Amino acid sequence: MAAAAKAAPKLVVRTFNKINAAGLSRFDPSMFQIKEDNNDGAHAILLRSHKLQAGDVPLMCRSIARCGAGTNNCNVPLMTDLGVPVFNTPGANANAVKELALCGLFLASRGVMEGATRMEELHQSGEAHAQIEKVKAQFGGRELAGKTLGVVGLGAIGA
Repeated sequence: MAAAAKAAPKLVVRTFNKINAAGLSRFDPSMFQIKEDNNDGAHAILLRSHKLQAGDVPLMCRSIARCGAGTNNCNVPLMTDLGVPVFNTPGANANAVKELALCGLFLASRGVMEGATRMEELHQSGEAHAQIEKVKAQFGGRELAGKTLGVVGLGAIGA
């Protein structure tokens, strides 16, 4: 009877921050092992906003992927000297950025955050009930009907 074939060792992918499960599911579990915040023997690193330090990168690391547009949180010159390529994923979060930009425009046009802050102050002082009608007029903002809005940006955001 022939001996069972030995399974090939899996490549270890270390993650920093929270990486979306849909993205991690693209790694075939028969070939890759995903580890969170474990520096023991990572072949690759995935990160978002974590400021990567030289000590975070084991000698066996062969690639670093920044899940976002920039690479400013990775020491690219040092990684280049070590022979470790640094990749990024521009546009991967473009929909979220666009939605948050529009949200910011809507919040700013009506003074929503300023009004909420003022109401919190009035609640803390016990004056909210007595002052609400007077105060709410200060934060009416302006309607957007008939206005032209735009998002100016680079890459997959705005145009």
